[in-house]
Amino acid sequence: MNGHFRINPFLKAVLHLSMVWIGIAYGEEKRQRAGKNVLPQKFVHPGILQNDEDLSRMKFGVQKQVEPWYTAFLNMSGDPLASAAYQMEGSMAYVTRNNTGPEPGKDELSHDAVASLLNALM
Repeated sequence: MNGHFRINPFLKAVLHLSMVWIGIAYGEEKRQRAGKNVLPQKFVHPGILQNDEDLSRMKFGVQKQVEPWYTAFLNMSGDPLASAAYQMEGSMAYVTRNNTGPEPGKDELSHDAVASLLNALM
């Protein structure tokens, strides 16, 4: 895609904050369980950003055209990254994040990550 898509700054921030939160939550859970006998519990995937209640609330808001869900859905559905026709840009042999130079693979990885989230929500 070579720069044809710009990631919505809000979606980029949500994705980054979600990843930070997941890391913090997972680390804390791991620390709490270290060395303790823990009874089996229902597995909750640490990478899932929305639960059933969240998805139901969003679906209801969109179907009934309730704000802010309806406008957010319209904005999201117009994003090329949310299209079912989106073609992945990866995979890359490596990805870098470099504040002082080129960042091979970073934009492609970001586009693919946001597209996977938006397509899952659509």
